[in-house]
Amino acid sequence: SEPITDILIHDHIAYCGTRSSSIIVADISIPQRPDIVKILEIPGDIENMKIVGRTLYASCGEAGLILFDISTPDTPVLINIHNTPGNAKNVSFKNDTVFIADGESGIYIADGSNPEALVHISYCETNGYTNDLVVRGNNIYTADGITGFQVVDISDIKNPQLKGNCSTKNPARYISKKDDSVFVTGTLSHQIFNIKNPLNPLPLYTINFTETIRNCLLRDKYLFLMGENYGIYIFNILNSAKPEFIKCIRTEHPVNDIDVLGVYMFAAMESNGVLIFNLSPESP
Repeated sequence: SEPITDILIHDHIAYCGTRSSSIIVADISIPQRPDIVKILEIPGDIENMKIVGRTLYASCGEAGLILFDISTPDTPVLINIHNTPGNAKNVSFKNDTVFIADGESGIYIADGSNPEALVHISYCETNGYTNDLVVRGNNIYTADGITGFQVVDISDIKNPQLKGNCSTKNPARYISKKDDSVFVTGTLSHQIFNIKNPLNPLPLYTINFTETIRNCLLRDKYLFLMGENYGIYIFNILNSAKPEFIKCIRTEHPVNDIDVLGVYMFAAMESNGVLIFNLSPESP
């Protein structure tokens, strides 16, 4: 089966992005027997997906940001294709404002109060290639490849200001936040920083890998890291300064992304479609 690059669970529906310019929509009311209900053809390959309210935002690289109305979750309706000057890699939100990690073009900022017609507000060039971003208060934190992660002040949304940067051990690919910490995933390491003082991030902990990390998921008190060769590593991050390794779930093929619903984990595979795991303690 074709590679699944991204997966997003919403209610009883799984949205699966592919490398062949499509989104597979599956009903997972019974996780052991997912049922494909629709395949959406789109003008680009999925990088990442997010849902806010009744809108699905699909970051599609050179094809820009593609938006769907999911008022009826199993029947998404295309409502907007918003072009950006770079490569739309991921998206984050603050109120009605949309922030797009736009690759070589840095951060693209738009008014998203009407998803059917996003209105460009401003840009912010960063010192690298913006792969990912998160918003916390009046600051954006970006994963910017070889330049580490950047801190951007968005107090004035029309004139965002690059305020600082923090070097990372490996090129920064993904970034997540939890309380006063950001979690930065590089190619061969995962680093945790305290951002209580936004302009002076302090390193808390580094998880080193001997294989490439393909992706990560931060969910509640758990961190999931997807390795190139050996599967999915799960950590308890209740104490961000000292993550506790729980276990590694081995897979035969690389995992591109995961999402979790209750005790079930859905893994988007480079081959073999989507694998479903039971994470309950009773499961072998």
